[in-house]
Amino acid sequence: TLACGNDLEFRLARSFRAPKSLVFEAFTKAEHLRNWLACHPVTACEVDARPGGKLRLDMRMADGTECTLRGDYREVSPPDQLVYTHVY
Repeated sequence: TLACGNDLEFRLARSFRAPKSLVFEAFTKAEHLRNWLACHPVTACEVDARPGGKLRLDMRMADGTECTLRGDYREVSPPDQLVYTHVY
């Protein structure tokens, strides 16, 4: 779910042919996120997947500039629930 302001929400659901525990790990382990989440080379990836924890993914763009994806983990209930923010 993506909240935009106070009254807008975007919910995205996707099914994977994989065990829930593996999908959960792909979203919560730096060694996995750095390989699939970014569309550019990753220069740093930090994940603290617990309520109140942070996500940070630094990428190098084609022109050499750095771009950072950040997020805050809100709810973490392995392997069933993961709620986090996602800001570029």
